[in-house]
Amino acid sequence: SGGWNCTFCEDPEVIDEPTLNDYLVGGGTKRKVPTGLHGKELKVCERVLLELFCHSASTAFHEPVSKAVPNYYRIITNPMDFTTIKYKLSRQHFNHYKDVERFIADIKLVFKNCSLYNSV
Repeated sequence: SGGWNCTFCEDPEVIDEPTLNDYLVGGGTKRKVPTGLHGKELKVCERVLLELFCHSASTAFHEPVSKAVPNYYRIITNPMDFTTIKYKLSRQHFNHYKDVERFIADIKLVFKNCSLYNSV
């Protein structure tokens, strides 16, 4: 259906294959080259992110840090949060993930930023 599916409720071995609509530009008939995560890689990344969102100690990482937090954006030059990561998992995002390594790098960046800011 193209909508969001809870990966807690899905069989991890069942992977939806991309449809023709996934490769059409702007709803037209012109095809685009498929890029980014798909299939099992995408499902695994979605599952990891969902596990992180659901962890009781993760609420501070769900959304971008408020501009009101003193000196945060002076200390942290490359901010990252779970919602931004969620958007970047979508192929429609202008800067979507091309591979799992970039997804993992952003997850690590969330915690690196936390450590850096809180050590100052």
